[in-house]
Amino acid sequence: MSAVLASSLGAAEPGLKVTVFVYNYAAVAPDVLALTEAEASRIYQQAGIEIQWLDCPLAPKDAGQFPACQVPPGPTRLALRILSQSMAERLRQAEGSFGFALIPEDGSFATVANVFSYDADKLAGRRRMGHGVILGHLAAHELGHLLLGAGSHSSHGIMHVPWRLKELDVIAQGLMVFTPQQTENMRTNIRARAAGERATEEAPAPRTASPVTGLNIEIHVYNYSAASGDLLGRAEQEAFRIFRRTGVATAWLSCPLTSDEAVRNKACALPDAPTRLTLRLLSNSMADSLGVGGDIFGSALLPDNEGFGVVANVYADRTRELADGREFEVILGRVIAHELGHLLLGKNAHSAAGIMHARWRAQDLGLSRQAAMLFLPGEAKRICAQVRARMADTARQPI
Repeated sequence: MSAVLASSLGAAEPGLKVTVFVYNYAAVAPDVLALTEAEASRIYQQAGIEIQWLDCPLAPKDAGQFPACQVPPGPTRLALRILSQSMAERLRQAEGSFGFALIPEDGSFATVANVFSYDADKLAGRRRMGHGVILGHLAAHELGHLLLGAGSHSSHGIMHVPWRLKELDVIAQGLMVFTPQQTENMRTNIRARAAGERATEEAPAPRTASPVTGLNIEIHVYNYSAASGDLLGRAEQEAFRIFRRTGVATAWLSCPLTSDEAVRNKACALPDAPTRLTLRLLSNSMADSLGVGGDIFGSALLPDNEGFGVVANVYADRTRELADGREFEVILGRVIAHELGHLLLGKNAHSAAGIMHARWRAQDLGLSRQAAMLFLPGEAKRICAQVRARMADTARQPI
């Protein structure tokens, strides 16, 4: 394989920057992590792209010390998860793979990439290379999938697979980079991401609508459980997917927990409304203080009259225990969809199957159950009718 020489772009174009939140589940050593980030930065710098790295905590108790990490992933805010051997074996999508990127089926911006630290270390050992060197190249590869989209493997360069001894020689020389076409495609993608992010920030509220039905609800999220931005973003994506199948779009807004911060966030300062729901992610201690049973994972506050329910609680720490080593964020997203479903379907909304099933079994929790963990057709129709009624009521209210 011929080496792909570095691009002549040199310094990054102002504004062509992405932030990468790093979640070190593999507990790689600080010096290895620093080398990983330095290698990936060097590769992207040669493409004219700057990376800002944020090493984020994994424990909820530490989250408050890292406020920057509490912002969910977004168009220019990517999440890189460095997975342990046990996590890699559970999540590996293809034999011999060293990581994977989560590419949304709806064409929206991909934000989450995973790399397998143990496999990177084994690969590095074949040529007595540094663990961080290989891990940095793998990180650059998987982040490349986020910025290039599906089907972005190539016949040469850093997006080539598989990596054999010839490719390792190129890596050792520091010559494994993106091709000129990949470089231009990523730069174009980042410009589009930044423009989309600016448009979202300038909008008065994060509102969207299903292109098919025109139906939408807005969800204000209060993260009392201190779940990481990475986990919360993935959970919201899962709930978004479930509601999208009903014909209802969901817009998510992470809201501050203190009154001082709330004053500066005008969208979160808006009161609850029929199409503006509140989702509270509660810790174990908060769930216990409410006196709910240990096998309850959430609750919806439904009015005694015929009014609209607007507040749902999800017991995030209990949901983590329910996940029991599976993809916690996916399970959390399904619990969120379930409790929001109660708000939209009303009392006695449990069903014998689907997302509103009352008692979930182990087989209901796996990624392979995506097709089954949805609202039933009759529930989807009722949700659409309810959202139409709520939108009509909101339109009648004074601004």
